Amino acid sequence: GMLEVVEETVKGYTSLEMAKKNAAKVENALVQQIEDLTTAYELANQAAGDSTLSLDEQSAAALKAMGIKEKLAALEIERAKNNLALVATEMNLNKAAGKSNESLYSAHTAALSELKAAQREYTLAVKENATQRREINRDAAERELDFLIDLFDKQKTINEQIINSDETTYE
Repeated sequence: GMLEVVEETVKGYTSLEMAKKNAAKVENALVQQIEDLTTAYELANQAAGDSTLSLDEQSAAALKAMGIKEKLAALEIERAKNNLALVATEMNLNKAAGKSNESLYSAHTAALSELKAAQREYTLAVKENATQRREINRDAAERELDFLIDLFDKQKTINEQIINSDETTYE
């Protein structure tokens, strides 16, 4: 009867309050991680562009920044999933209580859109990083090659000097 309906409504309300509390806790934890990682990313990115550092140090910093960028994008996906889960929970509770979900349609669409955008950002970050890693490796290989060519040229010069000095000795 009426009492069961009231009890169900109260139960639904408490589970919604619990869901909101849990979602807020998760959001808080994620935002803190994102803030800390954003600082680390900015520092690594700054070091990557610091010409007073060696090229190896700059490359290491760039690689660190790339890794952090991917982690940040992954955390944004977690945030979006958390928001979407909360809206979905509220919709499920409404449905169970026989209430309309019309008021939540736009929130659901927004949360879904947020998730898709976060997933896209992650995919782009991974792809961009792969390109940058290849560039860093190529640059390192070119530096290695330049170094070997310099060594070869120096050795050639030394060999020519030895040959020339030998010729003067045997004349």
